[in-house]
Amino acid sequence: MKSLVLRNKVTAVILTVALATVALPFTASNSQAALNVGVYSASRQVNDQLYYELCDLYDSASAFLSMHADELPFDVRGSLESARSLGLQAFESDKDLDYSTAINNIKISLSVAEAYLRGVSAAPDYAYQHVTGTNGANNQGVTGVSADAANHVAAVYASHRNIPYTMLRDVVLGDFVDRLYVNILGRGVEDAGRDYWVNGIKSGEFTRDSVALTILQSAEFTGKNLSNEQYVTVLYQAFLGRTPDSQGLSNWVNALNNGASRQDVASGFAHSAEWNNFCALYGL
Repeated sequence: MKSLVLRNKVTAVILTVALATVALPFTASNSQAALNVGVYSASRQVNDQLYYELCDLYDSASAFLSMHADELPFDVRGSLESARSLGLQAFESDKDLDYSTAINNIKISLSVAEAYLRGVSAAPDYAYQHVTGTNGANNQGVTGVSADAANHVAAVYASHRNIPYTMLRDVVLGDFVDRLYVNILGRGVEDAGRDYWVNGIKSGEFTRDSVALTILQSAEFTGKNLSNEQYVTVLYQAFLGRTPDSQGLSNWVNALNNGASRQDVASGFAHSAEWNNFCALYGL
């Protein structure tokens, strides 16, 4: 069972191509906006192409380490950590040569790390792919999630380039919890609540599904006394990060009107492929 979970996690999280059936558009303006929130983007001297490429690769290395560092052999993890450190130094030096060196090192190290988790041999021509949830992956097209959700997660990585990757996992999981609170309860999560859920997810006490379903069953939410249509609309925002399509909304509301429980409907959303792809953006 554990190997199946790992294989599913690797498939869902690492490679954008594992999600690809129908690609969603990711506009150049959104792409550039996500990159430019990085702390090292101001008054740079290096050429734009090198800057954007290193931003993508640095964020992918950060995401990969925050999600999978514990699953990598020491030498593979060490190589990727070292390559990421060179990327940070390149941002600070702002020299073309340092950027080019850092880019090549991260590409090689990420290719080896991805090959290890996929259970294949790393080869000189191994096709490196950006990590799901980062800007580079979004540019390739992520299927089954809204462009807004993909852009948002990319911006989370880009806006935290100044923190260690060991801390980045908490930031990303905290954002996952906060988005659930905003979409379900209409407010952000308080610091203590965020820490509670994040620590629970990391320890295995909570799953991505149980966090969402528990918030939906809270007294704060049930006290809103929403209509069936309002309830289903909340589920679309919470689980899929988008407004409902008319046919889907009608089908779920009819189910509720004909005796289906709200808990059963919420569980249906939690078992959807679209929710799985949405969670993959967060490494869940």
